[in-house]
Amino acid sequence: LVVGWRVHTSVGEFLLAVALLVLFAYVMAWIGVLVGLLVPSVEVAQQLGFLIVFPATFLSNAFVPTETLPRVLQPIAEWNPFSALTSATRDLFGNPNPFGTAAFPSEHALLLSLLWTFGLLAVFAPFAVARYRAIDAAFGDYPHRLHYALKANSAFAIARLLRELGSAVDANSIWELE
Repeated sequence: LVVGWRVHTSVGEFLLAVALLVLFAYVMAWIGVLVGLLVPSVEVAQQLGFLIVFPATFLSNAFVPTETLPRVLQPIAEWNPFSALTSATRDLFGNPNPFGTAAFPSEHALLLSLLWTFGLLAVFAPFAVARYRAIDAAFGDYPHRLHYALKANSAFAIARLLRELGSAVDANSIWELE
């Protein structure tokens, strides 16, 4: 609000935009869980996440008009999940999309954003759970307990599911549990 941003739609559309953002964040948390289960250290997970998310966000319509990108990158930017999310939330908040085009992704941003979100969830959540189970099974009968670092990924729904699978949760402070 300080920089002049306003919602120009109904409360329902505003809440739908917020729900879409929360759902997308939930999907990104699942991607983080899978990355964390695949790499040997926190540092590698952080670097890998940076190498994927940083270019993906900048190769979207979140910061620049798609038309200003090199021609070969324009279709990638138009169909990028971050572009779909950005366009959908702009529409739902009633703020004009300064970077919209006449292409399908711009015209159907909410639909494309939902397809990307549920598609990514359908791929990454089962892979993350399967990887967790594979690591757990690799210990065989040897007494062990896998721990989930709440600081690395504070999605409580994911922590709850991993707890149901037998994981413990590591928390560094009481605020991580609130």
